[in-house]
Amino acid sequence: YRLKGPEEWPELGMDEAFETGIVCIEWPEICANFLPKHRLDISIHFEGEQRRSFQLEGRGRWESVIEINSEKIFREFPHARISSDPIHASQ
Repeated sequence: YRLKGPEEWPELGMDEAFETGIVCIEWPEICANFLPKHRLDISIHFEGEQRRSFQLEGRGRWESVIEINSEKIFREFPHARISSDPIHASQ
């Protein structure tokens, strides 16, 4: 769905989607006030034609999940770095 503004968010019934599955939102700033407190934000940044970086930021209880698993993340993504809390990994 393409939202024109945050007022359209409640009409989509996304509360149920958050409870039962994974929701990917391209521009979350449009609906920031409706996002759940406990969530994992994944941002993909383009860093050239062949390079992407991924930023993982845990919110609520997800913050401790990222912290507990950061060693595994760094093992899988040796170029990962922590920059002002969120974890950044380049591929």
